[in-house]
Amino acid sequence: MKKLFNDISDFLYLRKIIKSATKEKEWKDLNLRHDWLYNPYTVVNLPPEVYEADLDVQMQFVMYFMQDVNVFFVSHLLQDMLIPSVEKIDGTASYLVVYYSEYRTLGAWFFTKLVLLAAAATFIWMKYDVKHILHRIVETVTNVIN
Repeated sequence: MKKLFNDISDFLYLRKIIKSATKEKEWKDLNLRHDWLYNPYTVVNLPPEVYEADLDVQMQFVMYFMQDVNVFFVSHLLQDMLIPSVEKIDGTASYLVVYYSEYRTLGAWFFTKLVLLAAAATFIWMKYDVKHILHRIVETVTNVIN
């Protein structure tokens, strides 16, 4: 449970920092954007001489560009929270660089379990008229106490 609260706290901190960073000139200069989970991302467009070179040269160019982005994140104390992922965009001379936040418990499995638990609770509530059962329990406890 402590991990869950830590993850929620990290998410709220990341959201706060990213919201304030989007107003800065450097954010715009680096062509940074964020998704609905506040994961920053950017697209690195390769010049023709780099695009026509080997994959190693392309990746070196992308890593060189990422240095400036990493310095920006260090200045905002986000270097330990974000993990970069680099993917080539098919049919273009570009790479997508997404900085994912690493949550231990807030993943797809967590939300799947949460939805299943809510569905099961709703089913039980509707099928067995839990409201009536709870009323009877409270009534019995009240009679025992008096």
